[in-house]
Amino acid sequence: MDHSCPCRCVYDAGGVERARTSYEYDNYATDSHHAQLQTYPRPGFNEPSISGLDAAFNSNSSNLTRGNATAATSYLLTNGSVTSSISAYAQYDIAGNAVKAIDARGYATTFDYRDNFGSPDGIAESAGAPVNVPPAELAGQVSYALPFSVTNALGQTAYMQFDYYLGRPVDAEDANGTTYSGYSNNDSLDRPTQVVRAVNNASLKSQSTFASTMDWAGRLKRAPTRTARNTSLSNRFRS
Repeated sequence: MDHSCPCRCVYDAGGVERARTSYEYDNYATDSHHAQLQTYPRPGFNEPSISGLDAAFNSNSSNLTRGNATAATSYLLTNGSVTSSISAYAQYDIAGNAVKAIDARGYATTFDYRDNFGSPDGIAESAGAPVNVPPAELAGQVSYALPFSVTNALGQTAYMQFDYYLGRPVDAEDANGTTYSGYSNNDSLDRPTQVVRAVNNASLKSQSTFASTMDWAGRLKRAPTRTARNTSLSNRFRS
């Protein structure tokens, strides 16, 4: 690695450079690839401010050194000389979350971090908005810590709802509107015990259950899986 610049370089035995990737940090210019740090509430959104933010570090301050990688460029080298390159970019919010990723072909994926906590019930969103059930521990505070939705360059969106205590998805909805739920029932280590697929489509609905067996030292010995894939088991899904 070349330590004289934020880049990674690979040389062959003869000292000829064969590969290079460079990295850009904390570029918050406003152009086609970069943007200012996103603040909360966002313009046009009815949402609260992020809790606990030191105002000295908001997007309007001069304290913009965050260590966020805003671009990565890979170079094509021929006999040690750069002949072409491609770059990918990322934009961030004030919490350090990547809110937009632009690949080397210019296609963008966006991320929405509105809080969406709850327990598995097959519902991850409502009309594109979170179905947030905040725990008492938050006491009205807002985290913007986990991705509620992801939207690709075609405008297709997937959604997730999380267990506040584990930070693990409990409900998900894919770009086709099909929903999934994951459960952790009566497991002392909060491991997944059941996954239900196509919760909102009776003709496709299926589930897998997981049972873990531990040895005397607490090591996992086996984790058998049982899968059901027919509507005659609908009573089992509801139990």
